[in-house]
Amino acid sequence: IAVISATYWAGMFLGVISGSFLIEAFSWRETYLVLIPLSILLLLLAFTGIHEPRPPLQDPSSRPSLDWTGFISLLAALLLGLAALSVGDDGGSGQLPRILFSAGAVAAGFIFLREELRTSRPLVDLRLARQRVVLILILIGSLTILTFMLLLQEMPFLIRSESGLGLTAGFVGLVLMPGTLCDMLAGPLTGRMVVSRGIRLPCLIGSLMMVISSLILLFWMHSLLMITLAWMIFSGGMSVTATACMIAIIDYVPLSRTAEATGLMQSVQTVGGMVGPVLTGLVMAGQTADGAAGGISGVMPHAGAFVQIHLLAFFVCLLVLSASLLLLWRIRDPVPALPHHGEEIRTVPHPGNREDKEWDGKR
Repeated sequence: IAVISATYWAGMFLGVISGSFLIEAFSWRETYLVLIPLSILLLLLAFTGIHEPRPPLQDPSSRPSLDWTGFISLLAALLLGLAALSVGDDGGSGQLPRILFSAGAVAAGFIFLREELRTSRPLVDLRLARQRVVLILILIGSLTILTFMLLLQEMPFLIRSESGLGLTAGFVGLVLMPGTLCDMLAGPLTGRMVVSRGIRLPCLIGSLMMVISSLILLFWMHSLLMITLAWMIFSGGMSVTATACMIAIIDYVPLSRTAEATGLMQSVQTVGGMVGPVLTGLVMAGQTADGAAGGISGVMPHAGAFVQIHLLAFFVCLLVLSASLLLLWRIRDPVPALPHHGEEIRTVPHPGNREDKEWDGKR
């Protein structure tokens, strides 16, 4: 899991570097043109490289099917919620679309929750969140990705605008590149740490790194060196925390529920990843001034907007740290270490839930 997590950051490393130089050499439009052959390549790899045999089912009525009601209601809730946050506020009639979008999002969200708690094959199994450890891990994972996307959306503006560093687009990739390398290294290291030390230590270390980096950004946001250092610390801490949460949520549910558990974690992280950029946009849109970026004059975020974003990131990181501290009381034993090469694998009781038989079979 840790190695696979590192491959995501490897792709982000290549994307950040190539994207920033494409924008500087041509324009932002060329970045979307590059995505066309890459998307075609992904389709070819998916159809030719992934072969998953499906065992025949004894009972035709038990054939799995997609929860269409949950899927459509969740999609509607997310789209209407983002529309409510993003719609312009012109006063008077400008409030009516926001009210309508908000009401639609609440209604769709209610339908989604009601459907997921009633159906036997939910799109997102919310019942798993009744376990306190799973709920804490979900909270840590979603807030971690929210903070990551919050800052990632801000970084190009902070680096390029006159109220920030006032550098060119090429520097965006150069500033973010060391942090992405830290992401790649932190994933496999987290896997080894979980095997030897358990879940609690990586979550604490990662959340502390996120708090420290947000403080650096808050007080030294006009220094290129300090921003690069802060992004390295934050990226490493984010990778450690997110990877540890994904490993932990698989270990602390029964074997038969791992697919639902990882789906639930990915869903809440996706929601956090969607909310983060919207919050950044709202803060920056609320504080603007005439300025320039890359030689182009226009309305740019004010320096106070960056301070507010960093302050918001600091408080969210404190919540992640607080949730990580809760694991000290909720997780009593570390995850058992894997046997050395050639040793016999012995089953052990699972430390996080009572279904020891399923855990024994899993080990």
